[in-house]
Amino acid sequence: MGRIPQAPRKNASEKRTNRKGKLPDLTGGNCLEPEGMHIMDEYLLIRMGKAATAARRRAKELCSTCPVRERCLEDALASEDPPGNWDGMYGGMTPHERKKEVEARNERTSENEQ
Repeated sequence: MGRIPQAPRKNASEKRTNRKGKLPDLTGGNCLEPEGMHIMDEYLLIRMGKAATAARRRAKELCSTCPVRERCLEDALASEDPPGNWDGMYGGMTPHERKKEVEARNERTSENEQ
């Protein structure tokens, strides 16, 4: 029996639109390369135990060398509503880390306004 052909996989970041309804431009992102897609798939699919810790570490390493990391992170922080709602790694941050980053930025903004 032959293999069933599959449609090319898309990284989770390709499916997200910003508040203006546009896809973020992540052209050149490490996660859009075949090996990067594999690493991000593992991060999204492996949820428990040592394997999940290793998958998260590999995803963070992939993001740490990405040429569009800052743009990816800033778009996620500006567009995710509520913060931390999107599954996946964006700009090297997990959903929980992005939520905490938005809270910290909001706190600094309110302190500066006082």
